[in-house]
Amino acid sequence: MTDSFKNAVSSAIKQFGVELTDLQAEKMYDFYKIVVDYNKKINLTAITDEYDFAVKHIADSISGAGYIKKNSLVFDLGAGAGFPSVPLKILRDDIETVMMDALEKRVAFLNYAINELNLENIAAVHIRAEDAGKNPVYREKADAVVCRAVGKTNVLIELAAPLIKKNGVFINYKGKDVTDVVEAASSEKKLNMKMIFKKEFLLNTSDGPAERNLFVYEKTAPTAKEYPRNFSQIKKNPL
Repeated sequence: MTDSFKNAVSSAIKQFGVELTDLQAEKMYDFYKIVVDYNKKINLTAITDEYDFAVKHIADSISGAGYIKKNSLVFDLGAGAGFPSVPLKILRDDIETVMMDALEKRVAFLNYAINELNLENIAAVHIRAEDAGKNPVYREKADAVVCRAVGKTNVLIELAAPLIKKNGVFINYKGKDVTDVVEAASSEKKLNMKMIFKKEFLLNTSDGPAERNLFVYEKTAPTAKEYPRNFSQIKKNPL
C-alpha cells in the first residue's frame, strides 16, 4: 500500500468519525488494485487514479457506515464494482452482506474480489432488484439496504422497501443534485418509508470539493404485497 493512498482515505473519512486499522487500509488498497486490474477486462469504473479512487469510491462508500446497526444483514442494490458494499464490509466485519446486480459479468467480478480479499459473510448474486423483492429468500429480510448512484429515488425506494424488515433502513447515496429525493415524498408514504436523517458533506477530489449527500429512511410498516411492481411499470409510472 502506498502512503498517498492511506493518507487520502484517512483524511477523507475523519469527518465521519472513522479510522482504519492498518489491515483495513491494506485491504482497501488491495481492492483498488483488483478493481483497476479487472477494469481492463470489463468496464467497472472510469475512476482509476489512486487519489480519486480513494476519495470518490472508498471514502464515499464509508460515509454510510455509521447508519448501519451492529450485526446487520445488508443488501446492496445494483452493486456494480462493489461500492459501497465492499469498503463497508472491510470496515465493518460484523455485518453480513449480499450484493445484488443484474449483470452476470459484474457478479463474477464481485465474487472474484471477495475471494481475493478473503472476506467472509459476503456474497454477490445475479438477480434483478424487483425479482429479489418478490423472492421470499430476500423479501423483508434486510436490516439495511444500501444504494449508490444507480437511479432515481422514487424508483430506488420501491425496489428497496420490500427487502427491508420493519424498523430497518434504506441508505441512499447521492451527489449534488437531490431534486429527485424531494420528488420521491409520495413514494415514501405509499411504501411505509420515512426519511429520518440526511447528511451533506464534501469530498476533496482532484477536481476540487465534491458535494455529496446521504439520505436515511426507516421502514415503519410491512410493504404491501403488490410492491415491487414490474420494472417497466416502476419506470413508466413512478409512485
